Amino acid sequence: MPHDRKESSVVSTLAGHPTLGSLVRAFVDRLPSRREAIEEAFRDGDLERLQVLAHGLRGSGGTYGFEPLSRAAEELEESLRAGAGRDEVAAAVARLADLCRRAVVS
Repeated sequence: MPHDRKESSVVSTLAGHPTLGSLVRAFVDRLPSRREAIEEAFRDGDLERLQVLAHGLRGSGGTYGFEPLSRAAEELEESLRAGAGRDEVAAAVARLADLCRRAVVS
C-alpha cells in the first residue's frame, strides 16, 4: 500500500518561520546532492568521508529543524565510529537517504 505523501514527508519545524523559511528551502534543495555524496562515499568504501558527511548533516539537519534527519545522521556517524559492520552501516545509510528523499519544506 503506497504511503500518503503528507504522512511520509519529513517536515522542518522551522518551515513556517517568517525569516528562516527561505533558508530551510535552500537546505532542502541541497539535500539530493548531499544524499548522493553520502551514498557514493559508502559505495566507494570511503568511511572517513562518509563520517564527515554524516557529521555535517547531523548538525545542519538540527539547525534547519529536521530532527529525524539529524538523529539518523548521528546514528550513522556513531556506527562508523564504533566500527560497525558493512550491513549495519548500509542500513544506517539507507535510513538517512530515505529521510533525505522525504524532507520537504511544507
